[in-house]
Amino acid sequence: MTAEKLREFRALGTGITGVTFSSGAPLDIIHLPATTQGLSLTEAKNLKNIITSTPVVMEKISGTPEDHTAVYRYKDRDEYLGLYIQDLTDYNPGNSEALKFTTLNLVSDSLGYDSYKLMDNMIKWRDKDAATGKGDKPLILTLTGVDWCPYTLIEKSFVPEENALYYKATDHGTFEEYYYHAENYNEFVRLRRNEKLFILDAAKDTKKNFITSLEHLDTFIADHTSPSTGAPYNGRECRYRADGSARYEIPNI
Repeated sequence: MTAEKLREFRALGTGITGVTFSSGAPLDIIHLPATTQGLSLTEAKNLKNIITSTPVVMEKISGTPEDHTAVYRYKDRDEYLGLYIQDLTDYNPGNSEALKFTTLNLVSDSLGYDSYKLMDNMIKWRDKDAATGKGDKPLILTLTGVDWCPYTLIEKSFVPEENALYYKATDHGTFEEYYYHAENYNEFVRLRRNEKLFILDAAKDTKKNFITSLEHLDTFIADHTSPSTGAPYNGRECRYRADGSARYEIPNI
């Protein structure tokens, strides 16, 4: 799709196999059928979540279809916002169908942790197919500029507020609380200049337990190196370790 003003793309019930949207398209609703084999999104900043159950645009509020007394209402857009890929975003291990969706390309997306969950569902489904004799399909996963961390670096122009809570990156790859007070302004400036101060996005932090294992990242970042040490990443140095603790130095996947 090349429509730069497209906000909704609802294709459930069709047989499309793949879709690529224009960079920066203002999409906030994408509903794709189970026939979809791939999706490419670039700078889709309005698409902020995946949908984990079948989105319904109309719902019955009274009566029954059998006696023709059913009354329906159109749902508000806010009730079905997000990315839905039938059988994938609502992945069920009991589904007997073989995986069709094998190509995912996300560049600077706004899905946050949900992009990890989407990738995780693809890998789980592929592994299930391999274990049940349905084939071991190769997956093409390109994730560039994904953001799975609830901590945002404070910019050098940022002006602090008295008694405000920020977070300081430690030398051990974790974060600790840091309260700002006017008498500590020079220290604040030094930490900010050294890129050690962060703001916590509480909405993202509530989802951190979605990532319980970083094993999937081994292949993706094996060839990347640390910008500070030059040493290769080993697949365990991402925004969250397997135990849920955070890191602030990551590769750009």
